[in-house]
Amino acid sequence: DSAIEVEEVRTPDVSIHKIKRKVKKFYYEIRATLSRFICKICGYVLYKVFRRLMTRLLVCPQQMERLVEAEKTGIPLVYLPLHRSHLDYLLITWASWHFGLRLPHIASGDNLNLSGLGWLLRATGAFFIHRRVDEHDETGKDAIYRAVLHSYIEQVLKKGMCIEFFLEGTRSRFGKPLLPKHGLISNVVTAVQEKVIPDCYLVPVSYTYDNVAEGVFLDELMGIPKVRCGHIKYYQNVLGIRRLQKRESVIGVITGIFRSFG
Repeated sequence: DSAIEVEEVRTPDVSIHKIKRKVKKFYYEIRATLSRFICKICGYVLYKVFRRLMTRLLVCPQQMERLVEAEKTGIPLVYLPLHRSHLDYLLITWASWHFGLRLPHIASGDNLNLSGLGWLLRATGAFFIHRRVDEHDETGKDAIYRAVLHSYIEQVLKKGMCIEFFLEGTRSRFGKPLLPKHGLISNVVTAVQEKVIPDCYLVPVSYTYDNVAEGVFLDELMGIPKVRCGHIKYYQNVLGIRRLQKRESVIGVITGIFRSFG
């Protein structure tokens, strides 16, 4: 409703029916359909996969206990992980499931909204966003899209749910953090400033991989164009199929000292 009101003010010459149709279209493109039943099944499957993929998964129990206590306050958590691998978001979701935390809504690029796979990712908390949006478009479809996305994030936070997104916007190809992008975090800051939510906790997260399942992106570093990620390529990347038999990796998940706006 708030997105519709914003667009009515911004484009008074456009019919309300047309605005509602566009808003509804963008909403269904974005939204997650989180299912605890599907998440339980996926949690069990991931447990089996992780046991084959790595020798150890290291998570600090004391840090997770602090997150559990913070969650009891009802203030939403915003996870801000570095992005090294497709395993990143699986690890946070699995760790949250294992320690009894609320499962996060995860901002994912619409390139992963593949047939069948998109449904599964939505059911486990993913909401899909356009990877390229014109921030200077004040009257076209990108303006409506930004308003819908902003409204969606506000509603998720108002319900006390957790959100996870990668400030870098994409995976680092060379092992070093990329410059942060302000788009999604600005929605969270605005929600606090405008008193839509009283506060939120920003939780920095980093990972340590002995081996990244996707490899070291040597082809891309040498200038070879990136190959579009299809179903088979995606599953190979996420599950590290070529490396499953080695079972030599140690992965550490580190949550930093989180801060609130208050």
